[in-house]
Amino acid sequence: MATCSTYCLTPLPEFTVNDCNETVSAGGLNAIAFDCSADAYVNSDYTEATILSDIANGNATVFRQVLISSTGATPNAAAATYRAGAEPNVNNYTTTISMMDANVSVANDTAYEDIDATSGRELSAFILTTADGHSELFEAITSFQTTIIKEISDNTDDDIHYAATLTGKMKHKPKMITTPTNIY
Repeated sequence: MATCSTYCLTPLPEFTVNDCNETVSAGGLNAIAFDCSADAYVNSDYTEATILSDIANGNATVFRQVLISSTGATPNAAAATYRAGAEPNVNNYTTTISMMDANVSVANDTAYEDIDATSGRELSAFILTTADGHSELFEAITSFQTTIIKEISDNTDDDIHYAATLTGKMKHKPKMITTPTNIY
């Protein structure tokens, strides 16, 4: 039988059962993106006042009525933590957020171009809010690399839309937060 290190142990957190088998919807509908100088990101303060201030200062932007999804965070092993017979420790996680937006316009072309990886503009945090108001916070270690495409189909029945992909490393997996009010 293998033995675990027993120093610096903290108790496991409590687990609770949702009321009456309550579930949380997973489909993303709205989002807030923050650049690296946003106060919300720098101070880890994702409250209404801080977010509204970041929006007013041009350090955050809101995406409404879009389709958003995220893959599960993939663990990245820490190279220096290998022990014989043990799995390596996880150092961080890589995640990908995908967003499709049918709100195509000249203004939105400019907005998406500004956050595309080729512009040099970096996004550091992202709040994904589902259709029923559940929010998840994604915080990058440094920044997310954002790639934007606007595919024009050869089928006249298809609509033009933006497809954004944000990829980055995070110290922790996305976490549930209280949905900011008066933003969307």
